[in-house]
Amino acid sequence: MARTQTRARAEELDALIHIWECGDDLSPPRRGLLLLGAALPDTDPAELAELPIGRRDTALLDLGDRLFGADIACIAACPACGERIDLAFASDAIRAEAGTPGAIVTADAEGMRFRVRLPTSTDLIAIETETDLDRAEHRLLARCLGDEAAAGGLSDAAREAIGEALSAADAQAEIVLDLACPGCAARAQVPFDAVSYLWGRLDHWAKAMLAAIDAIAGRYGWSEDAILALSPRRRQSYLDRIAGVAR
Repeated sequence: MARTQTRARAEELDALIHIWECGDDLSPPRRGLLLLGAALPDTDPAELAELPIGRRDTALLDLGDRLFGADIACIAACPACGERIDLAFASDAIRAEAGTPGAIVTADAEGMRFRVRLPTSTDLIAIETETDLDRAEHRLLARCLGDEAAAGGLSDAAREAIGEALSAADAQAEIVLDLACPGCAARAQVPFDAVSYLWGRLDHWAKAMLAAIDAIAGRYGWSEDAILALSPRRRQSYLDRIAGVAR
């Protein structure tokens, strides 16, 4: 039993390092899909790509809780003065209702009713090379409406109504954080990007893990698999010995 658990631990950590390695040069939407595969390993990749963004982010928060704990720490810059603002909160504080896969949202504006599906990772990947924000919004809306011409002729009021309907149906996709600058006292709201946050944590963890593997392998000559199979406490104990701080 212990040997099976040890092997499983090594395989899980190796899979995470592989995700980090594969996603290094990918766009955020594609990184999100890589992470989603780790969060929901038993789900078909094609199905993962069609999950609403809020459903994706819920799974990523769950993965973050499991890998790194439920406490989130991040940094933002004050929009008014640029001062660094440190934020800390539990993942439960930013959890909201996630959209239902395949759901169709209706929005009424100027005497018309619009039927729109929720955006997915497939949609974000389709527009990832678009550098013009207005054009990217238009293309995304056209995909969700299923009608390029209709998207191009929408009034501002219709766009706003559709946006509000989508936000209400998939609230987890648009989480904002309230900022209060300690320097200038300005208040603002900034979006929380689950993919960027989790990727940042994975990047930090993977680099630290590789450094640990390098140090332990260099001292003891053990294989990467053997080092990954160590429990975190035992791995750190070896690192402390190498650093000369073991008690």
